[in-house]
Amino acid sequence: VKVWYSLDAFLPSLNLGVEVDGPFHFARSEREELGNSLMKHRHLRQLGYALVSIPYWEWGDLKGSESKLQYLSDLLTPHLDAPLPEPSMLLQMRGNVGIVA
Repeated sequence: VKVWYSLDAFLPSLNLGVEVDGPFHFARSEREELGNSLMKHRHLRQLGYALVSIPYWEWGDLKGSESKLQYLSDLLTPHLDAPLPEPSMLLQMRGNVGIVA
């Protein structure tokens, strides 16, 4: 069975996905992730993918490119053995992951 997940960014050399989770990923009145997002994240992790999630309210609170790049750096650095890609690359990456389960 082949399952496809769409990710906002995927770094194949690190097996690392990045999800920017908007309001539709959370319960309306609470900041609690909905089941379909939880299942997707859990499934990816069980299959050996590393995953970082960026909740919309955290991203929205950041002012300016530098604070956003620092936020991304703080999230991604624990997963890296080498320096981060160029900042402009971080803001342009998008990807899909095909998983055979």
